[in-house]
Amino acid sequence: MKKHTPLYALSNAICKNNPSRLFYNQVIMYQLLVPFICDQLTSFSNTYSPASVDDLILDIRRFLICMYEHPGGYDDKEKQHDFSSMHRYIYDNLANRDSGVSFQPYSGDSSILSVTELRGVGNLESNISNTISDRRALPKKFIKLVNTDSEYNQLLYRCFWLLQYYFVYYAKKICSVKSDVNPEINAGFGFIEYFPLNNSKSINVYNSLKDYCADYSDYLCTESLNSIDLLSLSRIIIDIFIEQIRLRQKIQIDRIPDASVYSINREGIVTEIEQYAEYQNYINDFGSDSYDRLNMLYRFAPTNCYAADELASMYYWGKTFHVSDNNYYILEQSYEKAAEYFQMAIRNSNPPLKCSCWSLSYTLTNIGYDTEEERILAENKAIEYLKLAGDYPAAYGQLAWFLFRDGEVLYDKQTTDAAEYETMLIQFLSAIRLADQAGKMHWFYGNNLISNFLIKHSKDKKLLSDLSSRLELSIPFDLEKQLQFSAEYHNPWALKHLAIYYSENKRRSEAKALFEEAMKSNYGAAFYEAAVHMHKKGSSKWFSLMNKASELCFPYATYELALISEDEKEKRSLIEQCRQQIFSEKKLKSDLLKKINEISL
Repeated sequence: MKKHTPLYALSNAICKNNPSRLFYNQVIMYQLLVPFICDQLTSFSNTYSPASVDDLILDIRRFLICMYEHPGGYDDKEKQHDFSSMHRYIYDNLANRDSGVSFQPYSGDSSILSVTELRGVGNLESNISNTISDRRALPKKFIKLVNTDSEYNQLLYRCFWLLQYYFVYYAKKICSVKSDVNPEINAGFGFIEYFPLNNSKSINVYNSLKDYCADYSDYLCTESLNSIDLLSLSRIIIDIFIEQIRLRQKIQIDRIPDASVYSINREGIVTEIEQYAEYQNYINDFGSDSYDRLNMLYRFAPTNCYAADELASMYYWGKTFHVSDNNYYILEQSYEKAAEYFQMAIRNSNPPLKCSCWSLSYTLTNIGYDTEEERILAENKAIEYLKLAGDYPAAYGQLAWFLFRDGEVLYDKQTTDAAEYETMLIQFLSAIRLADQAGKMHWFYGNNLISNFLIKHSKDKKLLSDLSSRLELSIPFDLEKQLQFSAEYHNPWALKHLAIYYSENKRRSEAKALFEEAMKSNYGAAFYEAAVHMHKKGSSKWFSLMNKASELCFPYATYELALISEDEKEKRSLIEQCRQQIFSEKKLKSDLLKKINEISL
């Protein structure tokens, strides 16, 4: 039986005619939710034309303030806004519009959108249903996998205010209006919920989302949470859209050959040295963002492994090229194309190009699959390509990561069986040796893997002793030594943890210097740990460092500031800010979310 897609699950959770219903049908849901994935909204309206989604959301925010804080209008006539055209614009245009394309206003029912990207077979409603069921892809404009926390934050912000807008106009019955809206929200500090879901509705929606969408969002797997608000609903929707894109971008695993086919019959292939010389002579002089460079890569990729590898990387991330002063060409992100060109690079190099073997492995393990069986098959193939890479530091590091992960699964069983314990030890020993090998080749992330393992198991003296007695490493199996090695490369994570180690061992001057070095990179966690380990809680320096960490969106710092605040208004603001920061990160911090929810009660 085919697994339901993320958008299909979402539509079942919040569009069905039951107590958890938020949207009247799939079409309305899709019309509202698709825009926050895209980069721009452009207008064909003569009366209202926001420059971007951010401007649109800002106007929605101003509208809500005007309507519910100043229902009679502002005394100052200059501050009054006519939002009727903005309302009509949103009603007509909840979909992405490509700039430079001429559109005509839809003359019929304005709740039915004229979306050119979804036109084709049948009407708009069937096209949207097909997209939700994954029989048609999301428009290419939307296919952008979110890679950074800042992008999550931007999407969360957009989705939150679009939902607010929808509930103001079309779903008032499912929300309870707060009359005591803080006027200072106009200053733009954090999220304030004008229209939180009422309690009974919130529980119904949460339970429905958990039933249908638990596989797609970390929030729905968080323990001790049994209700939902618009901020957490926004987070879930973002997770679901991204998962829909990931699944649509999945690679056909059966088209990826086993790595073993590239380890034989290498005769007749031009040597890697000759190919590199060709790459340098004919391609490297073109600018990295030049459209001409892209076409040269296409020209040489079938026979030149370096050209194929570069082209594959461009497809993995997506890239914009300059055609002329004001013209650009966008190479759409495609994991399938990336995998195709990484294979081309491996096939046309002798020995197989190491970086392409690693990159293909990385591609296989960082996309979505329909089933667990597909995921396991992709991971097994990825591991074989890491082994094909041979003497390559990043491949050693990735193999070590897999082994550490599998070893931790065995460790969590806390077995007393001698044979199972030995299996776990072998898993960890193999991981540590590979990570050490990566470190020897200046891939210091290998040393960070070992350091992280030592930190995690610092209290298990038997485990560490059993491992140490069977290890001979280039860097001693010791937390300080491992961190020192990575810190020499000015890696902020290693600098921070070495500083913590020195602080805990009464070496304050050394800790202070390392914290300062880590903070140079604007690493929020370094400011937070410096405050915790080097200064008295509540002191002026403590506040200074915590505030800086909070400004850098490190939620644990914002939580500490909320915890210590004696001003109720400030505390509420910090709690909302902390929740926003938690939801804006790719990896949801469930432990902190639970804590911040507890102090907000």
